[in-house]
Amino acid sequence: MPRVAGFSNGLAIVGVAMLVGACAPGGSGTDSAEPLRFGSTSASDVAAPSPSDLPSSGSPSPSIAFTSAGEPCARVFNSDRCDALTAFAADQLGVPFPTVRAIGILPNPSPRQIDFAHRTFLSVRLDDGTTRPLIVSCPGIASATDPQCMPNPAVPLSGSSNGGYTDSPDGSTPLPSLEPAAVANARPHRIAELDIPITSLGRKTMTIGTALLANGVLRDRHAALKDPWPTDVHFADWISVEVTLAGTDVPLTNLYEAGWKPGVEEVVVTLTYDVVWFKPGATLSLVDILVR
Repeated sequence: MPRVAGFSNGLAIVGVAMLVGACAPGGSGTDSAEPLRFGSTSASDVAAPSPSDLPSSGSPSPSIAFTSAGEPCARVFNSDRCDALTAFAADQLGVPFPTVRAIGILPNPSPRQIDFAHRTFLSVRLDDGTTRPLIVSCPGIASATDPQCMPNPAVPLSGSSNGGYTDSPDGSTPLPSLEPAAVANARPHRIAELDIPITSLGRKTMTIGTALLANGVLRDRHAALKDPWPTDVHFADWISVEVTLAGTDVPLTNLYEAGWKPGVEEVVVTLTYDVVWFKPGATLSLVDILVR
């Protein structure tokens, strides 16, 4: 994915594999206790959902994941977390999201050799009755960047409110101040709310606006998701809002690469996302978009 000039925020799974520390509710990511499990000792112990708990709609919808004790995931953990774990399992196993029917947490097979704070062992049951092993790993800052590791998942949105680009090489000469006339002639791009209907799978890029930057300097950029974790649509990788120079595909990433220019400079604001699953009627909603 190309480097973006700023915007950030998380993906979907119905599961029960809570990761110790970084992924457990309130965890710090540094505990070394045994991973949570619910009585399961092997892949065959993963409970199947009861018919009354399955979605009644005939339209595509996520299945309900269960703990190995047969409890619905959402009764044990928050529903977004369950959804994020299921989406992760589907992605890693290369199966459609709705085919994941249950996720059980297994004991660590080699507790003396594996860091419990970073790994949780799962057994995933699919709708054809087969079970597949899966390991969820959350090292380092994964709890802040990977939805399956977040206590409260959020779709990753590149470039959220970092105030423009300010990075510069060591020892570089400061750029000139902004010209008052350029500031007066600049035109920001603002959208209070942008709703995009989701009608098909796949990767899409669209222009959502343009702006005139004073002296070509990007001073502010911001965007957010109205719902940090929408459960009616799942995305592969990050959603990105990019700022590029008009007439080019060059993103604004560095103050000195872009440079200072007299007057104003036009930029184009684009949105890129990749849909891997959605329900009919799903919408991608962005709010508080600002580029200036």
